[in-house]
This record gives sequence, C-alpha cells and structure tokens, in this order.
Amino acid sequence: MPRVTISLITYNSATHIRDCLRSLQGQTYPDAELVVLDNASSDSTVAIVKSEMPSCKVIRESRNTGFAAGHNKIIEQCRSDYILVLNDDCILENDYIEKLVEYMDTHLDAGSVAGALYRVPSLTGRKNRDIVDTLGLCINYSFHVANIGSGAAEVDHSIEAIPVFGVSATAAVYRRQALAQCASISLQSQDRQYFDEQFFIYKEDVDLAARLYRYGWNAYCLPGAAGYHVRSTSIHAYQRNTAWINQISYRNHLWFVCKNIEPIDGIRTYFCVLMYEAAKFFYLLFCEPRTLRVLPDFFRGLGAIMEKRRALFNSIPSPRSLLFSHCRKP
Repeated sequence: MPRVTISLITYNSATHIRDCLRSLQGQTYPDAELVVLDNASSDSTVAIVKSEMPSCKVIRESRNTGFAAGHNKIIEQCRSDYILVLNDDCILENDYIEKLVEYMDTHLDAGSVAGALYRVPSLTGRKNRDIVDTLGLCINYSFHVANIGSGAAEVDHSIEAIPVFGVSATAAVYRRQALAQCASISLQSQDRQYFDEQFFIYKEDVDLAARLYRYGWNAYCLPGAAGYHVRSTSIHAYQRNTAWINQISYRNHLWFVCKNIEPIDGIRTYFCVLMYEAAKFFYLLFCEPRTLRVLPDFFRGLGAIMEKRRALFNSIPSPRSLLFSHCRKP
C-alpha cells in the first residue's frame, strides 16, 4: 500500500487539470497514489486525466455529489497512512508532498498539515509568490473563520511550522488515524463521513478542522512547502451565480456555529457570536436579501446538525476550546 493517497475531485476542470496533474508527476515523494473522482463533468476532464495519468484510478459519478462526498468516498476506499486532499485548480512545488509527509512522520500530534499557498492568475507560466492565498485557518470569538495571511506578501521560509486552528482543504495532508477518530456517522446510511456531506460544498474543511482540534489533534502550516492556487473554480462560479454561492456559504456558516460552539469556549464567545450574527442578519436584510432565502433550508437541516453535535461531544472525554491563542486571528 502506498503511504499517501492523493484525493482529487474534478468537475468540468479541463482548463486547468493538465497543469495540476503535471505538478503531481514531478513530485519527489515516490510512495503515493492518485485517485480521481469526477463529478459528472460534461467537458474533456476525464479524457485529459486518462491521457496524462493512465495508471491512476478514476471514479466517475453520474451526478455532482459535491466536494465532501467525493473526498469521503476516496478516503474510505484507500488504506494509506496519509491523504492529500487537493483542489484541481492548484499546483505544487516538486517537494511539497515530501516535506509535509516528513513533518507528519516526526510530529505525531499533527492531524493535518499544509504548505504556504500563493494566489496566481494562471497555472501556466512563471509562478511568483507576491500574494499569499492562505497559511492556514484562524478563528475569532464570533466563530468567523478566515485564511491567515490572505493577500499578504511572501512569508519567511525559514520558519519550520506555524501552529494554526486548521488547514484549508485546497492542498492539505490529513493523517488517517486522526480522520478515523473524528469521523461523523451518517444518520441515514450509517456511513462514516470525514467531511460532513450535509455541507455539500464550502466550509466542510472548517467543520473538519474544528472536530480534529476538539479531539486533540494539531494543525500546522509549513511555509517551506509551496503551492499555487488560481481559484479559477471560485472565480467562474461567482461570475455565474453569486447569489447561490452567498446562500450556501451563509447556510453552512450557521450550521458550523450551531454544530461546534460549546460552553468550554466561554461566555464571551456566545456573546460575540450573537452580536456578529445579528449584525450580519440585518446587513443581509437590507443589502443582500436574496441570501436570506436559504434560511428555510438552514432550519430544515438543523435537526440533523444538532444530532451530530450531540454525538460529537458525547464521544470526546475532554474537548479543547477552539479559541486557543494560536487559533485566533493574529
């Protein structure tokens, strides 16, 4: 069995999947397998994958099952020690996987690690490190989660590791042992869910980061490992359907808060969350009322979210607060 499984989800990714695959072909870490799950693409994505990486396993879905369900299916089928969850609009420096695996092998507290990701306009051509995309995730007292360093200049590569609240699932390596420990159980099928499939897309990596942290696993960003993220999928989605993106993001944020807030986080947290959500609601009411159309969907799914919350906290003997100093916004 390979030690690393690269889990790659595609959906009409023909414009950038070739560059992503070629960056994987150049990786210096030899003991890895690639599994691609295609969410019913209507373009030439699958043909490109088979042409560039004929030996990789390709799973084809008949419909778009979403980010969470796709990665869950790959993780459940593989047996490797580590899983690299990778976006199809991202490319990696040749030593990216090697550096992350080496760190996890020597730091057994690490449940997840990621490198420094830089934002680029295109995956082709020369890559620069002028703009940081993410150095990991941070959380504040209102339970708002953000990308650390987003928009900043290149970071200091001499820093070995930065402890963070969690890592973005754009290009993150997860420890299988950690995923297995904090997996949710589907109320309908009883299947294990590492990423919560109720979220479908957006903020499922934030929810997973919270569960890993509650269970005592740590997350790190390694500035010495670099990747490049074009955010092409997000850009095109925003151009086509901004309202839908805003609705799903708002709904999933509310589910995340309801599922993960806990008295151990303190009275201050509850107060900040209440004030933040009230202010956001009235802003949306007057400035973006279409976003509030998702509230019926939020309430329909709230029962399942609360069931998962009860199961989560009943399974953790001594949960940690999510508001440790290195988790909060710097």
